[in-house]
Amino acid sequence: MSRRPWSSRSHRLVFPPWRMFPRALLDALEADVRADGIPLILIILPSSPQTSENFELLTKLLHADQPEGAAFLADPLHPQKTLISWARERGVISIDTLGALKRAALERSIYLPDRHFNALGHSIVAREIQAGLAAAGL
Repeated sequence: MSRRPWSSRSHRLVFPPWRMFPRALLDALEADVRADGIPLILIILPSSPQTSENFELLTKLLHADQPEGAAFLADPLHPQKTLISWARERGVISIDTLGALKRAALERSIYLPDRHFNALGHSIVAREIQAGLAAAGL
């Protein structure tokens, strides 16, 4: 078994990842990087529906028949809350990019057609990381 079990392809998550959120996986990652003398900084990237004005409609259309879709609609910020809570419990810096990306997405596209960030999306994430690091004194 590799020293870094968190990097295994077998740990891929599916929609919505926060319902299958493996705390133990993040604990292993955090312990591993700390053992190397590196602090973990958790950058929280939203799912693309979260940045859309119509995310509720999208979720209903795409996942209405799945319990995960109903759970997401009941608490759409649960992924962020879960990750932020995990980070706070462990003294890990977390940077949530949802607000800035959602504001930008109201005016312009932040995604490429394949739902990866375009240049604007990347620049927003970079600014949020820079602000988060500055706020943490790094």
